[in-house]
Amino acid sequence: MKQLNSSTSPSNSALRHHWLDTSITTFWTIAFLVVIDVAVNLFFPYPSDVKKQPNRLQQYFDYGRSTEGKLYRMTGPTEDTSAPIVSAGWLETQRFTEQPVKVEPGDRLLVNTYGMSFSNRLGRAIERTHSDITVRRISAPSAPANWTYAAYQLDRSLHKANAVVFTVMSENIALCTTLGAMTAYFDIPYFYTQPQYTINNNKLEAIWPEIRTLADYRTALLEKPQNWILFRQQLSSRDSYYNPILFRASPLDNSALLRLVRRGYAQLWRQNISRKVYDSNGFNPNSEQVKLVQAMIRDFAATARNDGIIPVIYIVNNIGSKDHLYQVLKPILEQDAIPYVSSHTLAPADDPRLFLSDGHFLDSIDEALASEVIRIIDNQLNNIAIPSNLSE
Repeated sequence: MKQLNSSTSPSNSALRHHWLDTSITTFWTIAFLVVIDVAVNLFFPYPSDVKKQPNRLQQYFDYGRSTEGKLYRMTGPTEDTSAPIVSAGWLETQRFTEQPVKVEPGDRLLVNTYGMSFSNRLGRAIERTHSDITVRRISAPSAPANWTYAAYQLDRSLHKANAVVFTVMSENIALCTTLGAMTAYFDIPYFYTQPQYTINNNKLEAIWPEIRTLADYRTALLEKPQNWILFRQQLSSRDSYYNPILFRASPLDNSALLRLVRRGYAQLWRQNISRKVYDSNGFNPNSEQVKLVQAMIRDFAATARNDGIIPVIYIVNNIGSKDHLYQVLKPILEQDAIPYVSSHTLAPADDPRLFLSDGHFLDSIDEALASEVIRIIDNQLNNIAIPSNLSE
């Protein structure tokens, strides 16, 4: 009987069959994934027209594209060749001039609102419910506190307001250490930039981004790559949300499946950063972000009062956040006697019936909050003499 040698042993034969089966399985798995990848890109292509809104599936499969990939696709050399959102929120004072600068004839007050969409909605609610009040609305999509503070500072000499409203919301407190909305929001990035602030000898000092205007942005992205590289280096060194894997464009953007993987990674990245500032127990009062927001609110109130203007803080407690933002700000508001309105008193954050599907308050809640803001302003007016030049 012929003996089996090592080359014909049952174990080696089984091993060869195992590797063959594994190779075949791997090949067909990869081939199947490639087919799926190609099919997704073929059947759900993102619209080539930047003015056209993608449908839900087109948007879903494109969420994971790199931030730069989205910027390049949505930005053209002119407004007509760019997506509408490209021009939103830039801290350019000429954009502020589109808003009223003094009390309109027949009205009794000019109230300025600064902040994100909640601030804008508050301003519109004041207009609906108080026909004798002029409203100056300065806002940017999802604006964090550093954008709001910078907008207020840039706008101080451009109006004759009786009261100014600074809006902060729980959802984006962690974002006040960013230099722009490009890094803060990955799925659908906004394009504007804002300064980052540091506290030095109890004073706020601004660090402005290399790109400050829409014109700067278009030039850097489309004409002068060296300017874009400088901006990207600044983001890398200073922006707490910057991540090259998420930000930098690469050939991987062409893969629908890799875009999905990148999106999942982006959500984990954001959660890990946010968790250092806020968790289910509330805000970390020792975090840099909370301290910065507290300093901005204090300086906002102090400078407004020095200008003879009534300051009001509007606290937005987003759905699911309870009254945590109110609780972390309450000590400084009371210590400095800063007037404020907190949404949790009229719209508890754990009651989804009071919110729209997009996360904003019902119109009726906005209007109730607007009435509370005006009530506080009127009470302050009864105790504070406003300089005559503010009511001309």
